[in-house]
Amino acid sequence: MQALIGAVPQQHPYVPLDKDGKPSQTMNFKAAVAATKAFIAGRRAVLQALVDNPPPLTAGAPKANCSDKPTTPLYATSGTFSTTWGSSGAQDPLSTGKAIVKLSLAGEGLKVGKTGATAGPSSKDKSRRVVEVHIEEVGAKGTRHLIALLSVPDKLFVAGGKFPWSKATGDLAGALIAVDAKSAKPAVVGLLSSGILSLDKASMTSGEAVAGAFSTKWALNDKK
Repeated sequence: MQALIGAVPQQHPYVPLDKDGKPSQTMNFKAAVAATKAFIAGRRAVLQALVDNPPPLTAGAPKANCSDKPTTPLYATSGTFSTTWGSSGAQDPLSTGKAIVKLSLAGEGLKVGKTGATAGPSSKDKSRRVVEVHIEEVGAKGTRHLIALLSVPDKLFVAGGKFPWSKATGDLAGALIAVDAKSAKPAVVGLLSSGILSLDKASMTSGEAVAGAFSTKWALNDKK
């Protein structure tokens, strides 16, 4: 900005000239330069104030993403499932029940192999009921067993129930789990960040039907 002010005397087009290209006698040249400098200084004050205190965004206005940290990728799972109550803990969950699943990561569709589904009470919280959709993700380096685990409170586990994810209520909770191919140990790789679970059938009698649909997104952990 100082360079701009210092250059004002050379910017003679801003100063009225006579027919010979000399400063007009009707206007004092030094006064014109001083006025122009004052104008620039005034604009600098206005612009600096806007930089220091930017106006708030209006509703619906897009927000700039100036963070150097990359956006956390999202797994997306959706589809339908059918299984029986009490099937949780099946030795071969990818061959238990039925599931039709679409799988994507950061918006890119992934290939799905075998799928299955199980349902039963939560092993950690007796007040909740769990549906597990088992997915075989097929990649260039082989396959990976993923589990989309969704749980709802016991009293809400009924046919016709629809459970949108809500941080406020916590009715629908979930975790995305990956099963290690060698050790068979499960590890949580993501948490439910949005979605919905719908139950068409929701028996809690052993061997009876549990079926429905789901559409979910999972925020991945930093370490998989």
